[in-house]
Amino acid sequence: MPGLAAPDIERLVRKYNKYEKDEPYGHILFQQARLLEEEGLESNAQEVLFELVTDLPAHELAGPARELAERLEKDLAIDKWTIGCILPLTGPYEKFGMRVLAGVELAVAEFNASSDGAPVRLIIKDSKGDPEVAVDVLEYLVNEAKVIGIIGPMITAESLAETAQNLGIPIIALTQKQDITRTGDYVFRNFLTPLQQIRTIVPYAIDKLGYRKFAILYPDDVYGVRFMDLFWDELIKHGGQVVGVESYQAKQTDFAHPIKKITGMYYERFEPEATDSDEITEEEADLFEIKIEAEEDTRDEATENEEPEAIVDFDAVFVPDTSGSINLIAPQLAYNDVSDVLLIGTNLWHSRRLLEQSAGYVQGAVFPTGFYCADSRRVVREFVNSFEETFGKKPCFLNAQGHDAATLLLCLIEDPAIRTRNALKIALSQVEMLPMITGFISFDETGDAIKELTLLKVKGKRFIQVK
Repeated sequence: MPGLAAPDIERLVRKYNKYEKDEPYGHILFQQARLLEEEGLESNAQEVLFELVTDLPAHELAGPARELAERLEKDLAIDKWTIGCILPLTGPYEKFGMRVLAGVELAVAEFNASSDGAPVRLIIKDSKGDPEVAVDVLEYLVNEAKVIGIIGPMITAESLAETAQNLGIPIIALTQKQDITRTGDYVFRNFLTPLQQIRTIVPYAIDKLGYRKFAILYPDDVYGVRFMDLFWDELIKHGGQVVGVESYQAKQTDFAHPIKKITGMYYERFEPEATDSDEITEEEADLFEIKIEAEEDTRDEATENEEPEAIVDFDAVFVPDTSGSINLIAPQLAYNDVSDVLLIGTNLWHSRRLLEQSAGYVQGAVFPTGFYCADSRRVVREFVNSFEETFGKKPCFLNAQGHDAATLLLCLIEDPAIRTRNALKIALSQVEMLPMITGFISFDETGDAIKELTLLKVKGKRFIQVK
């Protein structure tokens, strides 16, 4: 009975309870069980399915009802106080995985210390950055360890997301892989993405600062092209305009040509066209001499070797690159008279190197970041203090990201109504503006995190938070 809502089903159930149970009643019960499952009420769904197979054993939906009941039984058999964690803890990505793990373990320790309920068990598995290994450990966590949800993966996101969807286990992926959450409704992501950054910086530049014209300098690689496309698209949505866009090679060190192109200073020297013959007729020679003489007579020797002046017809220039590249680009922008414009970057600008080497060239520059230690919010201050007490150093972005992913699962499974993976999936999809270390979080219809990032500005030799 497609299209019937829960109230309709309930009315039909009450009606048929008064009469003899027949063929339509079986369809009503099955639809009711499916709706209860979608609401995360697996135990109630089982009761309805039991009634169907008991009272109508020969019904055409009795077989599907038994299969659904068996699946729900497996889901109810999980341990709601056990969560899994799949990260690259050895191999080339070890340092990234270990940073996330530190945040995860701190969150679990804090939860267990403050909770009056059963302690949460964290089962950690090393993916080694290998997709096949990641799938193997995922299947173990689902089928043997009976975890209710999983933190990760990072590097092996695509293969793991598909397997998690097929097994019906909620995961919180920590990756920038494009469209990863479109794999299915069990796949969530809470990580810093290019789109989040662009949706933070563009409204600030246009709506807050009132800028309208922008230039883009970007590295010709996957990262640079992705950010350039997103920035341009978002500018158009907000009424902005791109008046200059130039690329450069990823390992380039001399940026004179792309800078001159966006400022109208770039020109190519005249090269005479080749002719079929080097011979010049007497008439052509006379004409050529007259032309040269005229040019020589009217030429201003004082300006003969001067290059054209820079035309800076933009309010800001966006450079999606590392702080190392910005340390080369920023001085060259100033050398080519690109001044009094806003410099806009990405989270890769959040580096001490930028302040140490280029502070004088990037004053006032703004960029989004996924985590800021000096954030004034209480949840951030408490995390920073706790992390420093535990590990003896300040936390980084990946520490905060791991802590947020674990905290998100922990605060949901604490709810007595969350007893199954399906119920956890539903709860994740309904999270709304939950205050986390990396920002207030909600999830969109695909399971991707929606959050407003922190904006930082360069002031003197430090980064300050943009209010």
